[in-house]
Amino acid sequence: MDLLRFILRLPFTLLRAAYWLICFIFSLLHKILGPVIGRVNWQSPSWLLKASQWIKHGFQATEGRINKHPIGIFISLVILAGIAGAAFYGYNWNLNRPKPIEAAPMVYQQTNVRVIAPASTNYNIDAASRAPQRITLYFSHSSAPITSVGKAVEQGITMTPAMAGEWKWESGSSLVFTAKTVFPMGEKYQIKLDAEKLVAPQIKLNTPQLEFTTTPFTLNLSKAEFYQDPRNPQQKSAIFTAKFNAPVDVLSFEKLITMSLLPNQPLKYSILYNDKKTEAWIHSQPLALPDNPAQIKLSVGKGVKTVASANQLQTVSDKLVNVPGLYSLEVNDVSAILAESDNNNGQKALLISTSDAVNEKSMQKAVKAWLLPQHNPDKKGQPQTKNDFYRWSLNNVDEKIMSLATPLPLVMNDAEQDNQPLFSFRFNAPAHRYLLVRIDDSLTSAGGYKMKKESYRIVTVPDYTKVLRFTSQGSLLSMQGEKQITVATRNQPGMLLDIKRVIPSQLQHVVSFKDYAYSSVDFSRLGDSYFTERFQYKTKLNNDKPEELGYKGIDPLPLYEPRS
Repeated sequence: MDLLRFILRLPFTLLRAAYWLICFIFSLLHKILGPVIGRVNWQSPSWLLKASQWIKHGFQATEGRINKHPIGIFISLVILAGIAGAAFYGYNWNLNRPKPIEAAPMVYQQTNVRVIAPASTNYNIDAASRAPQRITLYFSHSSAPITSVGKAVEQGITMTPAMAGEWKWESGSSLVFTAKTVFPMGEKYQIKLDAEKLVAPQIKLNTPQLEFTTTPFTLNLSKAEFYQDPRNPQQKSAIFTAKFNAPVDVLSFEKLITMSLLPNQPLKYSILYNDKKTEAWIHSQPLALPDNPAQIKLSVGKGVKTVASANQLQTVSDKLVNVPGLYSLEVNDVSAILAESDNNNGQKALLISTSDAVNEKSMQKAVKAWLLPQHNPDKKGQPQTKNDFYRWSLNNVDEKIMSLATPLPLVMNDAEQDNQPLFSFRFNAPAHRYLLVRIDDSLTSAGGYKMKKESYRIVTVPDYTKVLRFTSQGSLLSMQGEKQITVATRNQPGMLLDIKRVIPSQLQHVVSFKDYAYSSVDFSRLGDSYFTERFQYKTKLNNDKPEELGYKGIDPLPLYEPRS
């Protein structure tokens, strides 16, 4: 019994010993620090005194009960400890007991839908060859129910106005409608989507309602030209090309056409169509040449229809054609070029092109040319050597300069036709000099056009093309005959040949380092300086006739003879 009392009183004994230890420590600190910091006088508050008294009495009362009833208190403690252990065990058992698996919450995907309107029908091909029109809905997430992919859709989607056809999931994110008939042109359609019946449960549609408009019926005046019959240049007319994206209703189209010579002269016209009625050519009545340039206007009013189901055109289409006047014949270009003759000699030619075909005899009479001086006598400060050439222009050619100019003979080359817009004349003049060319205003074209005034042009005389080449390609020099290499030259003062002879003991390199053609001088993996001897041959050439192609034979063998 005394042992039981000792055990029960042990906590109080330990608390009392701790209290005495704390008091001893504070007393010791007071003795040590007192001489340093002086005496500290602290008075505890009344509530602290009351609390300490209450705690003291509590301890004493508890100790007294332990002394009187040690067995009862022990049993009570054991019961409390058992209750606390049971509560702790029950709490942990409840936390670790098996729990049913809960379904994960539904994660919804906010999905956008994009509609692709059906492509316009190509009426230029037969109906049997046309692909059916399709509407495609693209979803930003895979939205089709797994069991519906590749299958027709019977519910969850409606289109207004209704069209015969079939909706089908082609993939998880694309829903396609294939029409059985052609969509009316220019029609507005509305598509409504019921997400509960159409798409997977996790899909939330941001755009349950879509709209699109089919391609409208259109007219395009794509081309307009002033036409002159090449077989009869006096026959002239304006031609307009109209293109439709569906077969046009001929009656509605023709009654809305007006054609006039501006400002207000009505013109008659005729119309030709292609087989599908998707293209029309409107020809004006034969036109007489006006004195001054004019314009022809074609206008197509509102209300043009198509034989297909479509809208009417609600806009007016206009197109203009420029009609040249009587004095519209012009010289387009005058230039000097170099041409090759049949014997490969060079030939200088003067090319003259006009805006309309002209008779060759008239052109031959109307063209004259002068060789202008090499130097300008009014420019004394400029260099005037044989290699200097003054750059003439029409602004600085006057009567004084023309008195120093030399008339240049021109010989017309044979023309392919009596009337044509391009002519060439042979001539001979020093290179880099300037020609003054005059085309008289007496010219009249085959179409009846005239020149308003004579035309002057300044032309530079080209130099003959410089030629220096081997006349043939080969790999081996024949050991029979003249044993010469023939070189073709033109307009060259001299020639320098660089000859490399393969050292006889190194001939194997010619075979070992050749990648392609045997006659090539390229040895890609080895420089030829390692196995060749180099020789040079220099000679002067006769350049008295720079237009002629000359030939010169060169014998390289004497260059290889060993020096004594």
